[in-house]
Amino acid sequence: MGVSERKARDFARREQEILTSALALFDRATWETVTVEEIAARAEIGKGTIYKHFAGKDELIARLAMDAERKIAAAMAAVAETPVTQGEPLAGAEAAIQAGCRAAAGLTPAERHVAQYAGRSDFRARLRPETRWAWEALTHGLEEELRRHLRAAAEAELIHDEPAHLYSFGAVTAFKGALTAALQGTLPAAGAEAHYDALSQHILGGLLTKKGRKALRKSPPRAQAA
Repeated sequence: MGVSERKARDFARREQEILTSALALFDRATWETVTVEEIAARAEIGKGTIYKHFAGKDELIARLAMDAERKIAAAMAAVAETPVTQGEPLAGAEAAIQAGCRAAAGLTPAERHVAQYAGRSDFRARLRPETRWAWEALTHGLEEELRRHLRAAAEAELIHDEPAHLYSFGAVTAFKGALTAALQGTLPAAGAEAHYDALSQHILGGLLTKKGRKALRKSPPRAQAA
């Protein structure tokens, strides 16, 4: 391994140590009062080292929130590989909704703290433009995973044939509301299959054609696909 590669590896390792230390400190009710100095002390580094990795505390929080969103996106993408969802667009849509909400509910308290806080418009406005752009691309990708299943359902005539921006807008908006509820701790992280089935079916219910309603009744429990 060359010198540059070793330096890059060490830089990435130190950055992860900073993020882990911050999360450990954010796991408390007064997490917003945690200072950069406290994070540095926890990571056993100088304060200046943190600024070599992050422009400030807000950028550090944004990185943690984006990492949490990546976990949600990964959980949604994973359901596309399961036998239950392959070739079954409604099952895929339900599984994606449930997997995303379960992943959000399953985040640690600290991760949920930063995800909720960082979702505020005033917070995002303080971030560097490149951070906002990267986050917007990540969020778009997460929403696009659900839209992909919805498009497949529309092509199969399982949901009403409307302009894509109309049927996807309602479902995606409702899904984002469900994610917010999960981050607030009002959704169970595990079990409660009936609750998650009811949630996903409610989000999709208004879109279904007669054919879609029959398909939804016949499809296996979506909890098995998550």
